[in-house]
Amino acid sequence: MCSSDLGAIVASRYRLRALRRGGADSTSVFEATDTRDGASVVVRLVTIDQQPAEAIEALKRQLLSVAGVSHPVLVSPLDWGEAVVDGKRFVFVVTERLDVVSLRELLDRGRRLSVSQAVVLALDLCRALHHLHQNGMVHGDVRPANVFVSTDSRARLAGLGVKGVGGDLTTMSIEQARYAAPEFATDATPTPASDMYALALTVLETITGEVPHAADSVAVTLANRAGKLLPVSADIGPIAVPIEKAGRPELADRATALEFGQALAQRSEEHTSELQSPCNLVCRLLLEKK
Repeated sequence: MCSSDLGAIVASRYRLRALRRGGADSTSVFEATDTRDGASVVVRLVTIDQQPAEAIEALKRQLLSVAGVSHPVLVSPLDWGEAVVDGKRFVFVVTERLDVVSLRELLDRGRRLSVSQAVVLALDLCRALHHLHQNGMVHGDVRPANVFVSTDSRARLAGLGVKGVGGDLTTMSIEQARYAAPEFATDATPTPASDMYALALTVLETITGEVPHAADSVAVTLANRAGKLLPVSADIGPIAVPIEKAGRPELADRATALEFGQALAQRSEEHTSELQSPCNLVCRLLLEKK
């Protein structure tokens, strides 16, 4: 899908308005209008042409499993199904449209979060991932393009249920590989531990602007991470240790979402008298736009 598809109507209901950044190789993300009630929504279209039937069914089962998920940090699907647009087959996923800015947008502008802002953000994301993991689910695509910061000081995590089709490296984009755990080199099935590795990289990037061990290809990126600890500098302060533990190369050595959140909260209480909300950064950006 591309900008030339703007105006197309998905499932006889959702009119595509604008192409968003942050999709994967097999996924396009659009702002859209629900023609039934005029509501603004976000539509993700996952290409399923030439995909094996079992892979498509796996994606549908994944979407069905998260359809009833409710959590204040998670952006859960409002609607999903299969559709044909311009002769191509897609699985579509509809979510609410948030009045927010994505971390991807902030980072691409050269913005960085302070350590205290990153802690606030990470704590929300830990809560969301802990909720998923406790209920036997995995996000599978934690990265800045799927993390949003709203003006109510709340982090929101999108992309739930749409990791991709097939569960192998051929469906992984270079952008997704930047946040992929090293075990994906041999098994591309997302796990709670792989969510934590991706979260560690995401939090680290919001502070430093860098993603350790990232390369120009999926295979090289994953190979670069094999057996290597994240190079987390002590210069970022007391949260360096929790980030390093969440991003360890071996699955069994990584902190869980609950452990990561508890460690961040404890070290923040010990070393920070007042946390600065990420809302402040968003408000400044919105003012600068005017």
